Amino acid sequence: MLDNFSDTLSELIIMHNLDASKLGKQISIDGSTIAKYLSKRSYPKLQYAIKIADYFGCALDYLFGLTNDYNKKTYLPCPPFYQAFQKSLKSHNRTQYRLYTDLGFDDQSVSDWYHGRVIPAMYNLIKIADYFGCTLDELVGRKSID
Repeated sequence: MLDNFSDTLSELIIMHNLDASKLGKQISIDGSTIAKYLSKRSYPKLQYAIKIADYFGCALDYLFGLTNDYNKKTYLPCPPFYQAFQKSLKSHNRTQYRLYTDLGFDDQSVSDWYHGRVIPAMYNLIKIADYFGCTLDELVGRKSID
């Protein structure tokens, strides 16, 4: 799934007549970091993925190739991840224990995510969203105003 990110980002950059450097300047991310994403040498942290998705007005699921639906929208700022994560656990009737046992995560990692000490890597966020049967945007509390 993460490889799809590079392909989608490349398509969006071409579609909007940009290059890595120009995009980087627009969203305050170093152009060399964008170039690493495009070459699949690195994947974004959540806050950078949100910046990119906000700039292009797309859902995180679209950006990571989880859907082909590119409906350009404007999004509200996200709450801190741990707040959205706690809400998702509650709304899906899951405990931290059940999440880490069902998905094979380390219990300390889940506790760190829950208490806001760390934000999961994108591949773990994708795994959690799939487990809950929700979108990445729903998982992180990202809502459109459209």
